[in-house]
Amino acid sequence: PCLSFCQIPNKNQQLKVVYSIEYEKIPFKMRMFKKHLPVESVSYYSILGSRNETSIDIKMMNEHMMSSTIFVENDSLNIRWEKTLTIVNDSIVDSRFLEKEQIVEDAETSIVLGENKKTILGYNCISFSVENDSSKINGFLAPDINGKGKFQYHGLPLEFTMTSKKEKTTIVQRAEIILTEPLNRKKFILTEK
Repeated sequence: PCLSFCQIPNKNQQLKVVYSIEYEKIPFKMRMFKKHLPVESVSYYSILGSRNETSIDIKMMNEHMMSSTIFVENDSLNIRWEKTLTIVNDSIVDSRFLEKEQIVEDAETSIVLGENKKTILGYNCISFSVENDSSKINGFLAPDINGKGKFQYHGLPLEFTMTSKKEKTTIVQRAEIILTEPLNRKKFILTEK
């Protein structure tokens, strides 16, 4: 396992990971909207924290809708931001901005490393699982890449299946692209404007 000596990304870099998103199982009431759900997310990881971006761009009943959500967790400031913007036909119909202290992960959500191995985009990965009262995650993580949150001492998940027990959803995310970029500190701060 990777302890604090992992150097991907190093202090002057950020890692950009593009994940594909598949919906294996979703609640009945959401099925008619399945084709409008995000199919990709972009995450950035650095010594400063993490950033995740998802968006949709759809045309439905002669309406053009774009919606984007950005989550930023800044480890050094211990702050988490969430920004959502929804635009319909060039008019902003919803705009939300939240700022709060980062939540310390439950001790109950301990990660179990498995025996299975897999190479994903050139990284040697090992299987893992983590479960709590509301969800279960199984997949493969790369010990050579610094993980965030509960994965801090284990590595970064590159392929995983997340099952929500209450909502009966199963979502699969797979890393499709991994790039090392120069650190852009602005990516890890989020403001309302």
